Amino acid sequence: MRNFEQVRDVLDHGKALHDQIRDYYETLKKQADHSEIPLKMALDYLSRHEDEQKEMLERFEENARSAILNTWLQFAPSDRVEGLLASAATRPGMSVDEVVQIACAFDDALVTLYKEAAAEMDDPKARNVFNNLAEASEKEKQRIVRDTQQMLHEI
Repeated sequence: MRNFEQVRDVLDHGKALHDQIRDYYETLKKQADHSEIPLKMALDYLSRHEDEQKEMLERFEENARSAILNTWLQFAPSDRVEGLLASAATRPGMSVDEVVQIACAFDDALVTLYKEAAAEMDDPKARNVFNNLAEASEKEKQRIVRDTQQMLHEI
């Protein structure tokens, strides 16, 4: 774990995590049987979700003042996402519900990452950045659950 990190580094790490999560969903999709259409649809949706979240972080980074991006954290936030990725099974025959539970666990870990980063910030503007990211991740988790449930009812 790094002891000192800037806001920019945490955002870059978040983008890399979204790429890794998307790759996980893509691996699951490749392993899915051709008959598992609902699962493949959910995995497509989740992959797009990760791309959108990464793009949101990129837009934020492009539009943020460099003073905020260069603000230092005394301690790097813990990273539960990488642990979840390492332990997440990519086995054939997973249900949509299992995949949605994993997606929610990833989002919960990202919320924790952002909340811990916010707690490390002395600068109120930088703290707001991470509080807003945590709030956005919470809303995205709720959207994932709602949208996948709706998708399953429409099939």
